[in-house]
Amino acid sequence: RKTIVHRRPLYRGAMSAKSPLLLKRKPHPCYFKRCYLGQKCEVDQRTGRASCVCKSHCKAIKKPVCGTDGLYYENHCEMHRAACVIGQDIYDARHKDCFYQRSTCELHDLDSFRTRLLEYHEAKSPFSLSDEHSEDAAPRRRRRSTGRSHHHHKKGRRQPTVDPVVEPTRKIILLSMLEDLDSVFPPPCSLFHLLRYGDLNQDHALDIQELLKLYNVTVLHLPEENRIVNKAAIYGGSVTLQCGIQGDPNPIWRHYGYDLQAQGEPSVETMVDGDQMMITQVTPRHAGNYSCHARKRPDIEQVIRLSVHAAPQVQIYPRSQHVVTGSSLSVLCHVRGVPPPHITWLMNGDELEMESGRYVIMSNNTELHINAAQESDSAAYSCVATNPAGTNEEIGAVFVEDLVEQSEYANGEIAAFFIFHEHGIVILDPKSCQVLRRIQADETLPGLLRQMSLDDGVRHCNWSSAVVVGSRFVYVAQPRENRVVVVDLRLQRVVEVLATDPLPVELHYVRSTDQLFVHCWVDATRDRSNLQIIYAASVPGMHLAAQIQPLDGGNTLDLSVYSFFVAPECPLNTQSRYGYVLHKDQQAIYMLNLATLLYDDVVINLAPQACTPRKLFYQQIGGRLHVTCHAQEGELPRTLTVELLTGKVVNAMEETDYDTEYTSRDGQHVLRVYPHKQQVRVYNVTTTGDLSEAIVLHTNFAVSDAAFEQHHSNLRQTTVYISSAAQAEVMHLDAGTGDVGVIDGLTRPLQVEKFPWSDRSRMLVASSWYDRHVATAGENGVDVINAETKEISCRLHDVTDAMAVTWVDGR
Repeated sequence: RKTIVHRRPLYRGAMSAKSPLLLKRKPHPCYFKRCYLGQKCEVDQRTGRASCVCKSHCKAIKKPVCGTDGLYYENHCEMHRAACVIGQDIYDARHKDCFYQRSTCELHDLDSFRTRLLEYHEAKSPFSLSDEHSEDAAPRRRRRSTGRSHHHHKKGRRQPTVDPVVEPTRKIILLSMLEDLDSVFPPPCSLFHLLRYGDLNQDHALDIQELLKLYNVTVLHLPEENRIVNKAAIYGGSVTLQCGIQGDPNPIWRHYGYDLQAQGEPSVETMVDGDQMMITQVTPRHAGNYSCHARKRPDIEQVIRLSVHAAPQVQIYPRSQHVVTGSSLSVLCHVRGVPPPHITWLMNGDELEMESGRYVIMSNNTELHINAAQESDSAAYSCVATNPAGTNEEIGAVFVEDLVEQSEYANGEIAAFFIFHEHGIVILDPKSCQVLRRIQADETLPGLLRQMSLDDGVRHCNWSSAVVVGSRFVYVAQPRENRVVVVDLRLQRVVEVLATDPLPVELHYVRSTDQLFVHCWVDATRDRSNLQIIYAASVPGMHLAAQIQPLDGGNTLDLSVYSFFVAPECPLNTQSRYGYVLHKDQQAIYMLNLATLLYDDVVINLAPQACTPRKLFYQQIGGRLHVTCHAQEGELPRTLTVELLTGKVVNAMEETDYDTEYTSRDGQHVLRVYPHKQQVRVYNVTTTGDLSEAIVLHTNFAVSDAAFEQHHSNLRQTTVYISSAAQAEVMHLDAGTGDVGVIDGLTRPLQVEKFPWSDRSRMLVASSWYDRHVATAGENGVDVINAETKEISCRLHDVTDAMAVTWVDGR
């Protein structure tokens, strides 16, 4: 609104000529004179007449104003006086440019001005919300109320009261009313300068966002629908997680409650850059919950649930087969992947001609059946699996001929159970229940090493652990003979005997580094146990069991390795980087770098949890290490969860009173044993590493061992087999439906004195997906269970005291 300077008269007001005051004396000459703004009334001393002249000066009030003439005035009076002097109309321009021409307000001056402005508005309010809701607010309100009642009673009428609490603020209000604000807002800055420096979009106004930015106020906002988000990553690739909290460019990133920026991992798997976090080499162990928190308001939190998609892993069986013309044949395909892949079949790279009627695809596309095969059906058949993470395939060759020579195992390959018992070794084909080879205890061994003899002169073998190494060998430990025996799969005989430290009980093979670790107990108390290594274990030739450098880096033996654990390598864990070492009576887990064979500086400290670790179990999806603590007699078992990305103990929000855990090869199923409850629980593992609602099974026996068997045509159809430590029976549980059955009439479990190396008095070993058998060994025989019928399909009565069983995949 513009003000016309010399058009608006200064109204003095007129009195009636009949006023008694005028009748008594003559009024001043200026009384009836009207002057405009910027003028004043003066009386000519000679004539006595009043006239309007321009003011010579104005009061020193600093209230800056800009005129339409482009000049800067200290107040409105000065502007009106100038208009009067020059005889031109000058208006209040109300434009910031005029102020800026004469401004000396810099950014450092503006900081002081902003502070004083906040203090002014804080003091101008009679009381703030914090005062109203504070502990002193109620007495304050009572004082005001009591004062009013007292004055009303005493005077008989309501009297105004002055609250001493707000009295100081009234002085500031009066100052603003008197326009004497120099002491409150010192020059050279003014409100116009807030506009000058804060008007980011140049619209000549400050909106709320510009004002908050001017005062460095951050507005944090997280929409309700974004508090929990899902994110998928590809195994082997990289992924960037974006924090959705608006207004915080540098949030705190955490993984299961631990600050990732404070970890300082040597591998630098995670990199944080402001509101983004990048994982450079994604593996299934990175799956899980990540969270970003506002740095100044940690309660404002966004949870990002990361799932890891894995490209399909394809296996075909048989990879090569020769059939007679006119006969039927089948090619099986087994596929793993996250999410479950889609399967298609190709013939020599082209689509199958389904119109011929000879090709039938069954079992959820996992089986190709050919009826009445012709010579034209000789081809390479491809099983192609695809999911969002990628595509993979494997080829099976089919040869249709008029005459086929029958060969039990092409190219010397063998698919069978290797059973190690007190009289030697048995190689058993579970399909035909045929013993393919017997290696007797009295056969000559390389190196002429002595075997243990009983009083009757019959040699007996003792075994503890057997593992398949590469595609050529099986290594098996003989604790009481202080040696490891090597069996050649193609030759089907013992080809090497390795001397070790006393009592080699446990064998751990790492395929990615071709290392075989031998854990030697030295004595039954395990007080002086140590760890040895066999290099290039899958390479034919002579081998040697070497010592591992001790924890202190010295040259002496490390005689305190109570236990050793390596996460099993599988499609979801293709390379294990660390072995985990438990030392006798120490509340810590030491990490052995498998590449350098040196202990890492990072130690998983369990002292705050008062846990002396005894057993370790690994959950592939989510990368969690489950640690069973030593329990005194009468105490319940206790298991901790260690998140390997941070190396910290996390609260997994799960029951911890289990003492043993079994995980399926694909990592999607977990069985936990609760011995004090005589109970087992089976969980499905989600793609983010969480456990689904458990299937609870109450048993009437102590659990000895467990094995998972997966149907090749349905990845979700998994059966869990659970053996009894004292009874001649095995339970089976469908992990999908919860259906339970019992297989009884088995051989008796081993006696403890014959197998002191483990609690597995009745072990369970599953064959490959294409064979679908489960072997269980006891004191007086070996039973083979058909996974299709859930019945005993084969039994060996002449194999007694079987102490180790392993499956050799003929593929």
